[in-house]
Amino acid sequence: MGNTTFFRQAGLFVLFHILVVAVYAQKGQLTGNWGGFRDSLQSGGLVIQPWLTLFQQNKVAGTGDNKSVFAGKADLMIKFNGHKLGLKRWTFVTHLEQNFGESLNQKGGILIPA
Repeated sequence: MGNTTFFRQAGLFVLFHILVVAVYAQKGQLTGNWGGFRDSLQSGGLVIQPWLTLFQQNKVAGTGDNKSVFAGKADLMIKFNGHKLGLKRWTFVTHLEQNFGESLNQKGGILIPA
């Protein structure tokens, strides 16, 4: 892959990140309040928090391809407060996670710290 392609992809990634930060700063949540539905759920004791994290990795040394790869992680945190429905001492919290895409971890004899 040439430097031009890398810089084009990096530029698009940075531009997308700036757009997301601008929208998030304006709304408090990237997708907004869902027409008041988010507040309704929260007042009933249900909080839904989705996240999407994207990664771009490039290998600059080592064996194999020096291609750029994209990966990501989608998270969904769901919290239920039973006290708001009269269920004292009842709380439910779950965290769902899905990884997708390619990763350069353990490829080309490289070491990536955790």
